[in-house]
Amino acid sequence: MDGPALLDLEGHGIAPVGYDAATLYLYAPLAPRTAAHIWRAFPVLDTPDGDTALRGSPRICSSPETGVTIRTS
Repeated sequence: MDGPALLDLEGHGIAPVGYDAATLYLYAPLAPRTAAHIWRAFPVLDTPDGDTALRGSPRICSSPETGVTIRTS
């Protein structure tokens, strides 16, 4: 395996490529240095697949825990 990887024990099943990295990134907006580190560590986020994963996380995008509401439509 090349590069960083995540082991997802919560959601077993099919998800878009980069979904776990997107989940991690979307929970980090209140920690800009952490968010920047995650973005650099997972280059998939800056690809069409990563965009799909980021937009496919509406429950996270509108979660009060993140402190940010992201509209994808």
